[in-house]
Amino acid sequence: MENAFTQRTDEASLRGLIESELQTVVSELKATPKLNEAIKHMLFPGGKRLRPLLALSFAFDLGGKVEY
Repeated sequence: MENAFTQRTDEASLRGLIESELQTVVSELKATPKLNEAIKHMLFPGGKRLRPLLALSFAFDLGGKVEY
């Protein structure tokens, strides 16, 4: 049975997509420098990003496609 990681993508690709989208969103924020630094500190220390990986995997399993 195919799942999200066997259909043209894998965990590393999904992690890259998630990180890229987060970088884009954060770079477009119009906040004070101190708030921007706090946001970056919270979002980019590294980590597993398990929830987004599960959400994307589930979407792929249901036939969804990633648009970016």
